Amino acid sequence: VGLLANLSNTVPGPFAGSCDVPPMTEAIFKSASWGGFALHVAFFMLMKVQRLLYKTNPMQRECLAILLWSTSIVLVQICHPFYLTKLLGGRLHPDCAKRRVDCPDVFIVLLLVNALAVSHLTVPVRWCTLIPLEGTTLVLNAFCVFGLGSSDGLRRSLFHYFL
Repeated sequence: VGLLANLSNTVPGPFAGSCDVPPMTEAIFKSASWGGFALHVAFFMLMKVQRLLYKTNPMQRECLAILLWSTSIVLVQICHPFYLTKLLGGRLHPDCAKRRVDCPDVFIVLLLVNALAVSHLTVPVRWCTLIPLEGTTLVLNAFCVFGLGSSDGLRRSLFHYFL
């Protein structure tokens, strides 16, 4: 529903009316969203090419699947409007007169945990190959929450991180 609302411009984007958002943030957000979608489509199309399947062994296909999941996790975390704005130098202060871009840490943590659970249960790989994916998720989440900062405060962010 959100994708259709964004395409039809019936609902303003996540940056509409916010204070101190760098000018290229919305363009980067849209291009990263469409780039992630195109990456997934290309991956699933490549996995249907018989010649490629014959030339690669199962371990190489596992590595490609883990790379796709890692890229997806990075895009979900970094391209969230709150973190993308802060990464590009925006100052999102709590007393914004127009509209705040909030950081839903609980939502992002639950999304990441569910993505990891789905990767464990649906991707046909050995679980030991998922260790880099889990490490990427933890390090990137720590960078975003503690390095870039969270709107929830340090105590609540620590609780969500160790959840």
